[in-house]
Amino acid sequence: LARLARFFGVWLLWLAAVSISRNARADALVNGGFDSGLSGWQTQGGVFPSTGVAVLAVDSFTSGLLWQSVASIDGRFTLSFDFNNALSASVPQGTLADSFFATLYFTDNLVTFDIAGGVFDRAISLFDLDATGLANVTGSVGPSSKGANWSLFSLTFDNTHGFIIPAFDLRDLNLVNDDSAVALDNVTLSEVPAITQSPQDMVVRAGNDATFTAAASSSKALTFQWRRGGVDIPGATQPTLTLE
Repeated sequence: LARLARFFGVWLLWLAAVSISRNARADALVNGGFDSGLSGWQTQGGVFPSTGVAVLAVDSFTSGLLWQSVASIDGRFTLSFDFNNALSASVPQGTLADSFFATLYFTDNLVTFDIAGGVFDRAISLFDLDATGLANVTGSVGPSSKGANWSLFSLTFDNTHGFIIPAFDLRDLNLVNDDSAVALDNVTLSEVPAITQSPQDMVVRAGNDATFTAAASSSKALTFQWRRGGVDIPGATQPTLTLE
């Protein structure tokens, strides 16, 4: 009987995992999937909508700039987006390779904010890109669900400013027109809730209940989902989970 009680006690010795998601903020980044063309975005130069994606292209332009300012709060956020590299490998003598730059800007004053003029409070260079690939990556880059020619970028960062501005910049440095492009899709900016209490291991006697508790803080309402072994536990969507 003692061995049997020990077996059932050990069976309950597992750390319940909790994942936390939240609804989109009312002031979240809009039209990140470009289903409404470039609505919600600001542009300069060679930026075009194309079948649900945004394309920065070297056409008759020497550069293309795409950005969106998002009103924000202090806290931790994650930025992610898919990108497709179609930059030219041609570098005529005396020129440089066409290049693409992804940057995250921060400001407390949109009136004075100016990317070209270098007027902002803070910036994070996400990566540089040319035909040979990526350089100076801050964040992670991996496979994209959009297909073999696409990549997925993601970065989690802390914010203390009133506005977060993802910006994308394509520059024609080889001075050859209509030879380079970069496509973007699924640009998302989401607040990361702060987990203030994690569930803890416990041992209980056979026949007794086991109760796990998690807590988190966020500017919006939170949704909880408990999992065991990576699988959702049906109906376990409250901060507290009790196993009978």
